[in-house]
This record gives sequence, structure tokens and C-alpha cells, in this order.
Amino acid sequence: MNKNEILSRSRQENAKGDEYEKYNKYRSEYNTMFILMAIIFVIDFFLYLDVFKGYLQIQDHSIPLKDLFGGIIGIFLFFESLFKFQALKKKRYLAATIFWLLGLIAIMNKLILCLI
Repeated sequence: MNKNEILSRSRQENAKGDEYEKYNKYRSEYNTMFILMAIIFVIDFFLYLDVFKGYLQIQDHSIPLKDLFGGIIGIFLFFESLFKFQALKKKRYLAATIFWLLGLIAIMNKLILCLI
């Protein structure tokens, strides 16, 4: 192999970005999501401790904020375990996906009953 052939192959492999850039982008996105979920979890924790209370008003119905934030956390955990199962094909992630799906159905049921 000559120098130009090696360089052209290297450019083709790195056309979508090199591994270091991809890793840094992934880590920054993950850290952002982690911090966001930590903030939502702390707010939800304080809501369950009744440090503060609140309701979301939709027309003449009200949804407790602790149910709403619980639903957001449930959605995040469901999709996180679903994507991990799709990528890694491990049974523990399938079990976690089913677990969070059942929890999400229960929370959504409670939210729908608030709107009726």
C-alpha cells in the first residue's frame, strides 16, 4: 500500500467523524440527559414528601404534579431500557423494559383518570 491509498482509506473511514469526536458527543448528550433526569427526580422526590404541592390545570381538570413527574421519569426509564435491549440484546434489559412499561401503563391510567 502506498501513502495516498492509506490516506484515502483513512478519509473514508473517518467521513462521519472520528471515534474520539463520536465518543465526546455521546458523553455530552448522556451527561445532559443524566443531569436533567436528576433534577426531575429531585423535584418528584420533594413532591412525594409534600415539601411543595402543585397541580397542572387542563380546562376544568387538575393533574397532580407528582403524578406528572412520575410519568416523565417512567417514560425515560422505559425508553432507556428499551434502547439498551435493542443494542445489547440482554434479557435483563428486556425484563426492565417490561417492568417500566407496566409502571408506565399504571401511571398513564392514573393520569387519564384525573382527566375524566
